[in-house]
This record gives sequence, structure tokens and C-alpha cells, in this order.
Amino acid sequence: MGKHVGLDENLTKGMFIEFKSLMPSVISQIKSQLPNHHPLHISDAISNGLAKQAEKIPDF
Repeated sequence: MGKHVGLDENLTKGMFIEFKSLMPSVISQIKSQLPNHHPLHISDAISNGLAKQAEKIPDF
């Protein structure tokens, strides 16, 4: 993965593992900071999309 851009493979894996593990709390934190009048269908679509992308990261 990281070889293509000159990064160490273990460093790259570690970054993806950290990204995947932090995503649920990041999504939760962002949702809690949105104003009450923010359209739910928009925030839900974004947060669900982020969660689905994070799920695609393999468990190394």
C-alpha cells in the first residue's frame, strides 16, 4: 500500500489501523457538534458513508 508513495509498509498499516479504530468516535463527535436544525438525512448520509469506507479497511 504505502510503497507506491514511498512510505514504510508497517507505518502505512499502522495509520490505517488507527484511522479505522478512531472513525466511530470521530463520527460521534462530529454529530454531537452539529446544530439542532441540521438536516438529519444529510448528516446521516455522510456519517454512514464514512463508516462504510472505514469498514473496507482490512484487519491487518
